[in-house]
Amino acid sequence: MAGLILNEFWVPTAECWFWPEGQAFTIGDSANGGTGSGSASKTAKPGATDPLWSQKYRMGCVSTGSIKAESDQTDVFCANGAALVRAHTYRIKQKLTIEFTSQEVDPISVQLAFGSQRLTVGTTQFNPLVKAPFENGWLKLQLYNQNNAALRMVADLWGQLALPNGLPFDQEGHMESAFTFDVLISPLATNSVL
Repeated sequence: MAGLILNEFWVPTAECWFWPEGQAFTIGDSANGGTGSGSASKTAKPGATDPLWSQKYRMGCVSTGSIKAESDQTDVFCANGAALVRAHTYRIKQKLTIEFTSQEVDPISVQLAFGSQRLTVGTTQFNPLVKAPFENGWLKLQLYNQNNAALRMVADLWGQLALPNGLPFDQEGHMESAFTFDVLISPLATNSVL
């Protein structure tokens, strides 16, 4: 692995996959002690070579995205003569959010937009408003450099996927799915720089 490079010129492209909680996998994450089959959860991650990543869980053509770490700031003030001045700053309640837009509509987009039960390719009927409009699971995010020349970063993150703006549509363009993924803590979450 080369790792991060100082001042590298980088025009990234991205691919995303989402493996819902409770869905079976055939190959466990061997880097974290999993070798056989199981079901996706906070403590059980599908292996990188499991063929179901590509067969069932690809998130379509990703056009834009962002990665944002945030925290709440708490300031401590001390007397400095007659004035109180900031002496310390503490950062608490940290959170990480991944946002990305897929230019394709897939079963997870429709499921989240309608608050339906879990949908798959081939579903012919479903019920709206029978489930909360979010899904827990594993997000695999891969970032490439310009011209798709090299894979630069892989993130395997546990969290909650939502579609906060639903599925907007109009006659002037195609439907896009703008997802938000709120990262939740898991001992199996990893980021790799290649």
